[in-house]
Amino acid sequence: MALVNNWFSLEKDSEKNLITITFESSATDSEFDYYLEQYKNLYRENETITIIFDARKINNLSLSQIFKKAALMQSMKAIHKKQLKHFYVVANSNYTINIIKSMFSIIKPVVPYNIYNTIEEITIL
Repeated sequence: MALVNNWFSLEKDSEKNLITITFESSATDSEFDYYLEQYKNLYRENETITIIFDARKINNLSLSQIFKKAALMQSMKAIHKKQLKHFYVVANSNYTINIIKSMFSIIKPVVPYNIYNTIEEITIL
């Protein structure tokens, strides 16, 4: 797994077209913005991918960061429909789960997803 900055790391499994993004507890705005750019870059290859968002360590996101992520989800709906096969969110705190569920109630995901408490629950691994 390659640490990209103090906010997140990426791991790519080319055989499974699987990308795991692991988040740390909080991010500065510049770290978060860099994550958003790197996330968009994952779709440059025009391949169908599956993503695991490991959000177990997150304990602080600013309102601005939440809105930026929601805006990104909205703007990438067509790309997600075409290239994102499935995604998994691993979160075990009520704080993170409530943010995710609130965001998904406003911006509906366009591909299948699952939310789990542990990474071991994901059956594709």
